[in-house]
Amino acid sequence: MFQDTYWADAGPHQSHAEFGGAYPIEAALDELRLASRDLAFAEAAEVIAQNRITVIDGMIAACETDAACSDASDAAALRDAAANLRDERASLAETLPLERAFRADQRDLACARIAAVQTRLQAWIDNPDAIEAPFNPNIAPDEAIALAQEGLACSPEEIAMTARSDARARLYEVSSGEALDISPVAPVSNTYCAAWVAGRLVARARARRH
Repeated sequence: MFQDTYWADAGPHQSHAEFGGAYPIEAALDELRLASRDLAFAEAAEVIAQNRITVIDGMIAACETDAACSDASDAAALRDAAANLRDERASLAETLPLERAFRADQRDLACARIAAVQTRLQAWIDNPDAIEAPFNPNIAPDEAIALAQEGLACSPEEIAMTARSDARARLYEVSSGEALDISPVAPVSNTYCAAWVAGRLVARARARRH
């Protein structure tokens, strides 16, 4: 959204107090960057949480479909995998409302931080002389104002919308538009363990039929 290279040394998830020694507008832009990142993370995390259930639904359907046309041994393994996936899905569905509420709180806090910083930036743009030494003197005044204006370019709602779109696009790229991914890769977390096992079983059953 704006030039992170100017603020690369700030580090992740810093509080307002940690910016106390910085130039005021420079610190405001850094806080805006961090708040925007937190908002994007909350939005992406919610999309990913919902996608877990979608992926598991696809895995269950794949297991059931392949069990119907596999030999007895593979069919039994696939049915067991589907049962494990149903348990996993039930657990995820139970915790999803709590996760959504948590992400909503994160989103609201990040939006409030963004709005507060943007109010400060706009006030400085309207009256640049109101703050003494707002920026590092190595940055030209016109460049500093341009950076502040860039920080006002996107509203919290626009940042959230972009984050949701980006998260959906990444998920689509990962799955190539399919709910089921049977590639032989290790599970990235325990949440996906049952899905990974089921995927390997589906892949094995399909390979034996060819």
